[in-house]
Amino acid sequence: MGVAKTLLSFCFIFGAGSVCFSQTETGFYFETTSKKNCVNLVRAFDEKTSYCITEKPIIKETEFESVSEVYIDYANQKKSANLKLSDKGFAAIKTIMKTFPNNKLLLVVKGKVVGLFNTQGIVKQLMPISGSLESREIDWLFNNVTVIKKNKDIN
Repeated sequence: MGVAKTLLSFCFIFGAGSVCFSQTETGFYFETTSKKNCVNLVRAFDEKTSYCITEKPIIKETEFESVSEVYIDYANQKKSANLKLSDKGFAAIKTIMKTFPNNKLLLVVKGKVVGLFNTQGIVKQLMPISGSLESREIDWLFNNVTVIKKNKDIN
């Protein structure tokens, strides 16, 4: 049985413009330049920052092959996990980074931004997601992408 996806939007109207927060599909998105009249505004995991992103993902969650366990680096006070893309997803991200070298790519999982990548970065099939030891988004990413993978494997 497939998991039903619903797009829930919450809009706030300010003068002539509106701002909508949505529960966005999991995947990689481009950040767009203007938040005015944004049709797909998402918040960071900490709920403090919002980003206007493309309406549809550039790379969908179907291209996520796996997510590693969370690694803890006490010496550098960091924790991280690696998101592995499928061969198709990896080829797409390489093309995207070459074609759009000045754009920001955001990883959105279940409507929350959990990673921000500069497209001028080094392209790898394992996308590292890291944060401080106190950050909860790495654990949240691991738990939620693992669930996505389990659901895909069952269907």
